[in-house]
Amino acid sequence: MRAPTVGLSRPLLIAAANGHLPCVSALLKAGAPVDDENKYGASALLAAAANGHHYVVKSLLEANADSRIRDKEGRSALWLAAKAALNQGIAQRSAQAGSAGHLRYVSS
Repeated sequence: MRAPTVGLSRPLLIAAANGHLPCVSALLKAGAPVDDENKYGASALLAAAANGHHYVVKSLLEANADSRIRDKEGRSALWLAAKAALNQGIAQRSAQAGSAGHLRYVSS
């Protein structure tokens, strides 16, 4: 018999957003609904993808998370993951440039 799922969807979304794979696994095992969405239409899968937590994304997909879910702005997990990867790459290049001035603010 599975544990009641009432109240487990928010902790799952928070754990996924923060990349805490052990918590995600425990919550899924306890019966957390993998595809529940918050008021913005974000699911645990979308939250993990948006924050670049690919191991959590893999775990949620293995738990049959629906990869077709989109948030209220129409963004898919794939779109959010691509944006997270791009942002991470920009941050790394910025850190590498350091004070060399390769990246600088240009006013418009």
